[in-house]
Amino acid sequence: MSASWSQTIVVSGLPGEDGYTLYCESERAEQEVAPGDVLMLTFSADKPHGFEISRVTDGIMLCRLGDSDVAIEDKRGRSLRW
Repeated sequence: MSASWSQTIVVSGLPGEDGYTLYCESERAEQEVAPGDVLMLTFSADKPHGFEISRVTDGIMLCRLGDSDVAIEDKRGRSLRW
């Protein structure tokens, strides 16, 4: 990645609560997320741009609002390129 910026997202939930599927649009990438997971999103854009997070029936939808590659890592060391 070239120039980049990052954003941390915490998915909160009660102990014992089911996890979620993180849907990354528009490419439809998916990652399983447990309550309390900390996700680090790194965008490969020269300038920050927006993104939207929405709750859907079986997970969380993340839509980026700019043209960039995104790498997602969690505190368990898993990664997803989007």
